Amino acid sequence: MPLSRFAFPFSLVGGAALLMASAAFAADKPASFGKGKAVGPLLTRAALRECLAQVTRVRSLSEDIAKTQAAMNDEQAEIAKLDAAHKDKMAALDRTSAEAVNAYNTEGQALDQRIDAYNARTPAFNAQVAALQTEREAFAKNCENRNYDENDETAIKNGK
Repeated sequence: MPLSRFAFPFSLVGGAALLMASAAFAADKPASFGKGKAVGPLLTRAALRECLAQVTRVRSLSEDIAKTQAAMNDEQAEIAKLDAAHKDKMAALDRTSAEAVNAYNTEGQALDQRIDAYNARTPAFNAQVAALQTEREAFAKNCENRNYDENDETAIKNGK
């Protein structure tokens, strides 16, 4: 019986040491960007800082683009609805009344201005999408599937 009393405290101490060693190993364990197999050497702290900044830029650009896309989709749907209503009015238009024709033409001009305003926003939106694609490609080239030290990540997030 005395053997089992000594074996239990010894195994508890040994188990605690093993847990501490595995915790220390886990803290030094490298993490990686991406889901593929990590390649290349560990990222330096400076490279990791840039990768983390790229992740932030990609997320920010993606959110901005999603909001802009939703607004543009809503505007496009509204324009399509107004255009369909305008075409329906043409079938019922009294072409003998100058006042009715002028009102119809004024409505058509307002619709054309709205379409022009929508089309004017398209190049800026396309530039945003191109900027996002460039950021994603740069991230994929420099950061994706690369290991980094989690301690470096913690230090960067703490301002070091």
